[in-house]
Amino acid sequence: MTGTHHGQPMQVHAHLGLGTAQFARWLALFEEASAACLPPAGAAPLMERARRIAASLEVGLIPLPLPQRTRQESPA
Repeated sequence: MTGTHHGQPMQVHAHLGLGTAQFARWLALFEEASAACLPPAGAAPLMERARRIAASLEVGLIPLPLPQRTRQESPA
């Protein structure tokens, strides 16, 4: 929480082929560990941060399927 870490999480995780199931599992494990090691008041802000990190990585690493364009919809 010091803000001194400046890694490249997208680049580090890009080659792993992660999907939504892996992010859900990571969050479940993180929540379990946080609850076991910290009081609720300490675990809550960490879990909120972990959820934001997971959501950001999911958006950046998992491509959304886009509908196919027809010829009429193609830009001119």
